[in-house]
This record gives sequence, structure tokens and C-alpha cells, in this order.
Amino acid sequence: MSTRRFHLLLCLALAPGCDTTDPKSDDGAEGEGEGEGEGEGEGEGEGEGEGEGEGETIDPRFADLAAAVEADISRNLATGAQVAVFLDGTCHYVGGFGSASASTDQPVTEDTLFMIGSDTKKMTAALALQQVEQGTLTLDTSVADVLPDFSPLYAQSFADATVHELLSHQGGSADYTDWGTETEDGDLYAEAHSGFETGSYSMVRPGVFWNYSNPNFSFAGLVDEVVSDTAWADRATDDLAAPLGMAHTYARKADLEGPVSTGYGLSGPSATSYGPVDLEDHWETAFVRPAGLVWSTATDQCRLAEFLLHGDESVLGSDLHTALTTPQVAVYPDIEGDYGYGLFFNRGASLGRSHYVDIPLWSHGGNTLTHTSTFYLLPDQDFAISILSNGYGDDFAGSVVAAALSLADLPPASDPPDATPVDLEAAAAFAGTYADPFNVGEVQVSATEAGLSVSMPDLEAYGYSYDAALEPLSTHVWMITIEGTAYDLTFFEGDDGEAWMRNRAFVARRAPDGDGPVALPSPVEPTRQADRIRTAFLRASLTPQPLFGPVARGR
Repeated sequence: MSTRRFHLLLCLALAPGCDTTDPKSDDGAEGEGEGEGEGEGEGEGEGEGEGEGEGETIDPRFADLAAAVEADISRNLATGAQVAVFLDGTCHYVGGFGSASASTDQPVTEDTLFMIGSDTKKMTAALALQQVEQGTLTLDTSVADVLPDFSPLYAQSFADATVHELLSHQGGSADYTDWGTETEDGDLYAEAHSGFETGSYSMVRPGVFWNYSNPNFSFAGLVDEVVSDTAWADRATDDLAAPLGMAHTYARKADLEGPVSTGYGLSGPSATSYGPVDLEDHWETAFVRPAGLVWSTATDQCRLAEFLLHGDESVLGSDLHTALTTPQVAVYPDIEGDYGYGLFFNRGASLGRSHYVDIPLWSHGGNTLTHTSTFYLLPDQDFAISILSNGYGDDFAGSVVAAALSLADLPPASDPPDATPVDLEAAAAFAGTYADPFNVGEVQVSATEAGLSVSMPDLEAYGYSYDAALEPLSTHVWMITIEGTAYDLTFFEGDDGEAWMRNRAFVARRAPDGDGPVALPSPVEPTRQADRIRTAFLRASLTPQPLFGPVARGR
């Protein structure tokens, strides 16, 4: 995650009001609709919030939340935001705030559309589980079973990834993002069999550990599309959104109807400064669509939250709904926190310096180059919140905290758990020579009395600076700072001395005892390697992180 994001997570764990840098003052970035609306929010219960447009008022219950949203907008790139909460068994539209356009003054209404980024993944997971229920897929069905002509050059093992491994981010593929403009439905299949086949690679065998990677969900959408013989975009709207009453959710930009928010962010992956982005320049490509390019509203996301909390037999049977809302794999080996099928699962929330509550927390979140989605559920409190905003990399931590404190029926505060202990003697076993032939090259890990340190000569040769000393979060999880940005670095042990060091941007492997490092060809020309690494680091800095999750609390 970025240094700013890491600081905000730490800030949340300590005190909601601590100082942060205003991103609207930034001149540069490290590079990853339009129209007015008429409607007002309509309540489903007495005293329903009606937004902050002209002539509208905020339900007094939501006053603290509304103030926090206004404050968070001022600290982020967003010019506008839209908020809905699930409370007392129903969805409440809290309101629209600021402007839906970064260029002109356009009120945010309940129907204004925002991109939800990686919050699309929970929709893709639900759709894939529908296929499991119908018998057209199983959780053990592999990519190769559905796509027998799929033959990646550098990601051979990814073809063996199962539906379960795809949905739980255990496919092992490096992140691969199609930045083109191929938006036709058939381009999902075409890109998987062209650009991905020749340009991506396997970081690790499927099922070894969790590692966030968008192609997992691109291929989950593709296998769904193939076995259903229906375009994934139509499946998303017709077979999930429509039966859940999500009338303002779209999977194609060409299908958008009604007011559309335009974002303040990056006009493309090579952009070096933030600014308003016209609707025609908002990112869309069919390959990435199932992983993160759906448009929706906060109210529709609230309805999806209600489905996650309570289920709907007409959409997904109870057994597979339980699978959808159950942890499937640990995110870290020795820090609390799991991933399911498109959802993070954590225990405990720090709501200020001395307000820790021991409750389950479900979440995800999403970023595109122009929009941010914030999505949290407190299942024991039957509470959820969706905040959609039109800024790149927005952080609405303060708003989520304000909502939880003022609206959710929380248990009394308790003492937070002790920090995860660091066993330096056990960590010394991770020392050795690691190899990542696709990104950072050779990495030498050394154990000292103070902890672990690294030497990365190939990364230095590409012009990158880094701090050699790692900072421990736990025995297995350490922080490394590269070019001023902090990234989590996790060590995993295999058999016979095999080990891996993992980040979303790179995975380096220590070979088993007696085996030398495996030399693999790279799909990238050496002269372009520095640019490839830069893109990988950018994606890693945007990995969704639970606000109250392991990194924040482990600090």
C-alpha cells in the first residue's frame, strides 16, 4: 500500500482526527458520467435521509456521518460522494455530497453512477457460485477444463487454477491489466488467449498462498461466460443485479443510463498528474470488467450488502451463500485476517485511540483510475455502509468510523489484542537467496540481531532505491520501503528448505535444498523491465486493505 494509505490506516487505529496530507495539493502521481440528476433520496422508513442537494435535508441520525463525509471529501481527490447504509433491516440513502463532476458543479443524487472498482469481485464470485449451484461448474473445475485451448507461455501452472483458487486469490498469476480499449464482450475471451497468454506469468503454483491479482477474477468471469454461453456483462445485470433490485448497476459503459459521475484522477496508466477526467476517457476494457469495472450506486451496493448479510434463495442457495460469506484462506500466516470469495474477513475494529470493539468485520473496497468504492459490513450488528466517490485512491476511514460509532449497535469497548509477537530466531530461517526472474531479480535475505535485511542488486540496477532493513509486523510479515513507499512482505515456508517472499508486486522463491534457482524466460524485454516493475508497484499500492485489518492493528 502507499505510504499515505499506510499512514491513514495507522492514523485510524490511533485517532480518527490525526493529521494527514491533503492530496488535493499534490501536483503529481506515481502512475495507476456526466449530466445532472433530478431525483431526491426517498426513504423506506420514517425519517429517511434525503441527501444534501438543493432543498434536501439530512436525517438527524446521519448528522455525524454526513459531517465526516464532508471532511473526508476535503482531504481526498474526490469532489463528490454518495452514501447509503443498511440499518434496522433496510437500506437508507444517506445523501449525495459535493459535485458529481470534477469539472462543473453537478449535484450528486441517489441515482448518480460511480465506478466501484474491485468491489465488482464480490459480484463475480456470486455469479460463479450460481454456476456451481447449477452444476455447470464445480469449485474444483480448473481453467484448463473450461478453456482447453488456453496455453500461456509463462503462466503454465495458472491453467490448473480451480474456481475455488480463482475466487480466493490463490491462482498464483502475476497481476495483468489490459489498458487497451477492447470493450466488446468477445474481447474478454480474446485478451485471455492473446495478451495474457504471452504477457503474464506465474508467481507461484496455484493454492500455495493468497496473493491479490486481478486475472483471478477476469478468468472467473470468463469461465462463467463460457459455461453459461452468456456475456458476463449480461450475467452481472440480469442474473444478479436485477433480482436483487439493483436497478442502477451496469457492467458496460455504453449501457449507462441517468446521471454519471466523472472522476478526478488519472486519465491513463502513463499519466503523471491528477486532474478531471472526461467520461469518454474513463477506463474500460472487457478483460478487466469482471475484476473491477462495474458502475453502480451506493443504494444498489447497500442492497448487495443486504444479500450478503441475509441471503436470497432466488439468487443463490443457502449452502453456497454460506460459502460466499465464509473465510477461505489466511491473508497472512501469523496475523489475523482472511479472504473469502471477493470479501476480506477480520476480527476487531479500532474506532479511535481507546475504542476497540471485538466484532467480526467484512469488507472489500475498490479503486479505478478515477473512482473509489468503500464497502464495510458488521454482520453481528446487521449493519453495512457503502461510500462511492469520484477520486482516485480516496480514503473514507473517518466516515466509516463515524458511521459505526453513531449508528451501529456496538458492544462495549474492550482492550485490543496484544501485538503479534516477533520471533527473530524463527525469522532467521527465512535467510537465503531468492529469485524473481520476472521483476526484482535476485534478492539476498540476511538475518542479524536486529532482524532481517535485504540486498536487491537487480532492482538497484533498474534505478530503484530501497531501505535494506526490513521492519517487522510479525515473524512472517515485514515492511519494505521501496522508492519511499511501504509494502508488506510476507515469508512462506515450503518443504525441504523451499520458501517464498510475497508481495502483490513480486514473489521471489528460495529453491529447495540441493536445487539451484530456476532460470525462466521473461515476457518483457530487459530495456522495459524498469517500467514493468513500476506498474507492478503501482498495482500493489492499491491493493484493497481492511480499514481495521491486520496491517493497521499490527503496527
